[in-house]
Amino acid sequence: MLKNTLEEYGWLAKVLHWVVGLAMIGIVIAGLIMTDMDQTNPVRGQIYMIHKSVGVTILALVLVRFLWRLANPVPALPGDMPAWQSLLAHLNIYLLYALMFSMALSGFLMSYSSYGVPFFGLVTFKGEGISPDLGKFFHTVHVLLPYVLYASFTAHIVGALYHHFVRKDNILKRMV
Repeated sequence: MLKNTLEEYGWLAKVLHWVVGLAMIGIVIAGLIMTDMDQTNPVRGQIYMIHKSVGVTILALVLVRFLWRLANPVPALPGDMPAWQSLLAHLNIYLLYALMFSMALSGFLMSYSSYGVPFFGLVTFKGEGISPDLGKFFHTVHVLLPYVLYASFTAHIVGALYHHFVRKDNILKRMV
């Protein structure tokens, strides 16, 4: 089933969820590796290119994913769930969307205003005449936001595991 129902996510939502989630994990790992590498290491440039290319892909997929979410029903949380947990779950989901989008966009704009943003060697997006101060601002955003993303992502994982192993409901199962 392509579309979501009130009981389960459709296959497109599931694919987008897991592809974006795994890409985010991969890009974070690549980001940590490349920033720790010696600047003379030739592999570092390749990792940067892949990091930026995957970041552009994530930016597009997060936008598609969010629009798909708005256009489809979202399976309901269990009716016996405390209201505060339901509220936190919804807030965290929207925070994750905002963080994924902001991380990808800030990385894009940071590089766009300086070296350019390569996309898998096919094209490079580069802004001419953009203020270097703007690039520095987006660099700061791109460096600070991951800490909030880590916390939100961890809460998302812990919540899914709590539902699966403690509450023993179908929250996790409907996304796999």
